[in-house]
Amino acid sequence: MQQAPVPFHAAVTKPGYSEIPLRASRTRTQPVQPPATTEPVTQPAVVPAYWTVRRIYRQVLQKWRPLILGMLLFFALLSTCTAAQSILATLSDQYHYGDARVSQLDADVGHHGVSHFLALYYHGSLVVTETSDRVPQDAHIYTLPIDPGDTSQHIVTLSVRVINGKRDLVVQIPDSGIAYLLSNDGDHFDTTQQP
Repeated sequence: MQQAPVPFHAAVTKPGYSEIPLRASRTRTQPVQPPATTEPVTQPAVVPAYWTVRRIYRQVLQKWRPLILGMLLFFALLSTCTAAQSILATLSDQYHYGDARVSQLDADVGHHGVSHFLALYYHGSLVVTETSDRVPQDAHIYTLPIDPGDTSQHIVTLSVRVINGKRDLVVQIPDSGIAYLLSNDGDHFDTTQQP
C-alpha cells in the first residue's frame, strides 16, 4: 500500500501546534513582568552633596560654555587690540618725534620774518626755542615749569593762533591735556601770564 503524499506545511509543523499562522501581534515577544514581591520598597542611596553640586556645576557649565568661551575670546581680542594700538602709537611717536620727542614749527609771527620753533619737554619743563632766519643771533628760549620732578618723555605740539590781532603761540602736551598760550609782544613772547 502506498501512502498519500504529506503536504509540506504539515511536515514542518510540530505536534501540538495549529497549522493556522499566528497574528502579527503575537509574533513579537512580550516583556517579561517581574514577579510581584512582598518585600518592602527601599529608598535609593543618598548621594553626597559634593556629587550633586558637581553634577549641577557640569550642567550649568555645559549650558553656558558657548557664552563663557565667547566672552573670553572677546576679552582676549580686546586686550590684543589695545596692546597693538599702544605699540603702534609708540612707534608713530618715535618715527615723527625721535628719541628726544622734539617738535618743530616754522611760522611767521611778526618777529623779523619766519621764525623757527623747537619745543621739547625736559625734566618737568616745557622748553621752546625761537630762532629767526633773518636775525639768527636774536634767539629766544622760553621755559615753562610744569612738574620739576617729572623725568618722563612727553610729546609737545606747537600751533599758532590769532588772538587780539596778534599771532600767539600755543604750546601743549596732548597726552596730559596741558596747554599754554605764549602772548606775542611784537618782538618776543610773554610767558608771565600763564596760569
